[in-house]
Amino acid sequence: GPPSSTLFPYTTLFRSIGSTKRKMNDLPGAIASYNRALKADEKFFLAYNNRGSIYFDQGKLAEAVKDFDKTIQFNSRYAMAYNNRGSVKFKQEKYKEAEADYDMAIKYDPGYGGAYLNRGIAREMTRNTEGACADWEKAKELGVEQGKRYLITDCNN
Repeated sequence: GPPSSTLFPYTTLFRSIGSTKRKMNDLPGAIASYNRALKADEKFFLAYNNRGSIYFDQGKLAEAVKDFDKTIQFNSRYAMAYNNRGSVKFKQEKYKEAEADYDMAIKYDPGYGGAYLNRGIAREMTRNTEGACADWEKAKELGVEQGKRYLITDCNN
């Protein structure tokens, strides 16, 4: 096939179509677009991440984890994939594994307020209230409104 540099606009196009279909709630259409992008470039990590997010929304947790694992395989520093995989682990009630993924998201993007919020929730589930409150404080500092709500209800702030 053509060199991957000529595929980039093609893969980006299908990722954009996929994102648009997702916004229109055409999830099968979105998945088909991500599949086409991945057929063109099997290392296109954003397509795995986006498809994994749809699988998560559909409750297909095993498929979601596979796609987030693939995202991380092809871009080990992509914070959103760790956050997303952490959300799957959280939903599976694997709170320590979720916390570890949120740790990685924060490691690669220290300004990722949503990852602090999520890690705080995972820590609360493992009775680490002090750590949870510290995370929600940081989330609030980074502009995540929910952080403020958790602080008020759970941390006496």
